[in-house]
Amino acid sequence: MEEKQRRRWAYGVVAVLVASIALCILADWEVFYGIGAACVAAAIGARRLGHSWKQVGAMALSRLKNVKGIAIMLFLIGGTIGLWMASGVIGTFVYYGLKYLSGFNMVLVAFLLCGALACILGTAMGTMSTLGTVFVGIAQALGVPMPLMAGAVVSGCYLGDRTAPLSAVYNLVSTMTGTDLPGNMKYMARYTLTGIAVSALFYGVLGAPYRSGNGGDVAQLLQVLEGAFPIGPLCMLPLAVMVLLVLALRRSVVQSLLITLCLSLVLAFARGGLEPLQVVDVFFHGFHPADPAVGRIVSGSGVFSMVSVILSVLASAVLNGLMDGTHMITWLLDRLNRPTEKESVLMGHAALTSDLLTLVTCNQPICAMATGSYFSPKFDELHITRRSLCHIISDNGIILSPLIPWNVNAMMASSVTGVAALAYVPYAILCWLLSLFTWFNVWRASTLSGRLGLGLLHRFHLERLLRRRPK
Repeated sequence: MEEKQRRRWAYGVVAVLVASIALCILADWEVFYGIGAACVAAAIGARRLGHSWKQVGAMALSRLKNVKGIAIMLFLIGGTIGLWMASGVIGTFVYYGLKYLSGFNMVLVAFLLCGALACILGTAMGTMSTLGTVFVGIAQALGVPMPLMAGAVVSGCYLGDRTAPLSAVYNLVSTMTGTDLPGNMKYMARYTLTGIAVSALFYGVLGAPYRSGNGGDVAQLLQVLEGAFPIGPLCMLPLAVMVLLVLALRRSVVQSLLITLCLSLVLAFARGGLEPLQVVDVFFHGFHPADPAVGRIVSGSGVFSMVSVILSVLASAVLNGLMDGTHMITWLLDRLNRPTEKESVLMGHAALTSDLLTLVTCNQPICAMATGSYFSPKFDELHITRRSLCHIISDNGIILSPLIPWNVNAMMASSVTGVAALAYVPYAILCWLLSLFTWFNVWRASTLSGRLGLGLLHRFHLERLLRRRPK
């Protein structure tokens, strides 16, 4: 009887989640409202399954400790990026990029610059709404086919979501799989670099006819940036320090952000010419210049811009805790994934689950939490490194989100570029490539495990990686 009730409530909560998120997307509401509605349904379900309200509360709070660091990180990211924009850090980066890459293939330049900025900011949507709009305007001026330019911008921007040290989703995936960020970046580097190289070749060939000289729109943009910001190498210091702290010294992202924030405050006062009250305003509300020409290139962020993201992460954690505590999520995923002792089958299950969760929930945090918490112990049982699980989630559930027409990420991309998702999807080659690399790994594991000698070598390789996995 209890099993039957659990099944009904599990399906019911999923139905409420899907319907609520769909309503939020159609009504242009924040997605966390839809996740909140699913939390209410899950709490009622837990109560009907015999749990006390005290137990329900404990379930709801159980996963929040896992995302506490993510919430703090998002708070700091919003304020720090606002200061980077106001003090000329981002403006300097865009200026040098446009200045030294002018005259090259602008489709390729769009991919590389959007990717580089997204890896700095850690937000695909933030990069797309600023630098993405710049390249849309350049594409229109040069006669570049808009689906091609949109695909290059989307590929570059979403590289940041699964690669950047400041990416909330990437940090969440690392947290839920119990792995460290620098180690994951090193583990995934070969896939990242190969994907970038193949994508660059793709855009290099298709974008070859579309080159820009130093005149026209690019020269105008350079003049705007020179007039608005104190352009100079010193402005790049916070970015260099951030990379040094996270990758070389392996400091936590929160510690690195705090140090970089102090450096950004000095730049904002010394070079940005901001008053104390202006700094506070930029930190919380973001940088919104009065000149629309400047705002078209550099604007946004601030703590308040991260509120909806923070609430979505917290609501996803509450929902995950409720469904995990009542075993509803285990019951659902057990129905999707049969028990197996084969590494390749388990890796395939994880990839399909992350794909399905992204397709159905349209929510990256839910995909990261559900897939990470469910499959982590199963990967341990088969002695597969959890970094492989982090790679699978990042390059399936996360990177594919802008390719799903009804996903909020695809809608945002369509809104910025003016190109329908189905039109730019064939040209967003990096998103496809990274997912294909995952399935190649699954196939390779299947092939190697099918041969005794190579299978033992493969198992040894996995165990060697497992010994390096942090506990």
